[in-house]
Amino acid sequence: MIPFDPHVGVAVAVAIRAGIILAILVVRHRREWARRIAFGGSALASAVTGLTAAAVLQTGASVRGVLFVHGASGFSVGYSVDALSAWFLLVLSVVAAPIALFSIGYTRHAPLNQRSVFLGVAFNVLLCAVEFVFVAADVIGFLFAWELMTLATAALVTTEHESRPPVEPPTCTSSCRTWAPAR
Repeated sequence: MIPFDPHVGVAVAVAIRAGIILAILVVRHRREWARRIAFGGSALASAVTGLTAAAVLQTGASVRGVLFVHGASGFSVGYSVDALSAWFLLVLSVVAAPIALFSIGYTRHAPLNQRSVFLGVAFNVLLCAVEFVFVAADVIGFLFAWELMTLATAALVTTEHESRPPVEPPTCTSSCRTWAPAR
């Protein structure tokens, strides 16, 4: 068995997701490659996150680290994985990995085929943001991750906006029938 150090798990997962996004942008004209890299890599990053969470739950020891430090200002963004955040990370990784693998085939079909590169990038940004919401060690990191999560969610929700016909509002006769007493 390969030894796994949970102290580097969050940083490795973030690095994998950043590498996935860069790789997707490099191969964006080859949609099939972009899909496989985006969603297969996302499943890999979710597995790393799940292993980190499982290791924290098994040992009971919290994991702390810093993802970003700005030397001139002293500003840093850190993370902390305790038992509660590890539980949330484990549930997220158990759900996200199969979704990512299913999405490889799901995004082959129209109209998502044309947007599979965008979907891959937004999906990885969303999962990275949700993971960081769970493990943020400070308020600034939490708020940044929360805003990024909401923006990525909004982008993913509006991706398939052309494929559904508009819903017609109920007419007076249909709504009046539901309110009219039976005679």
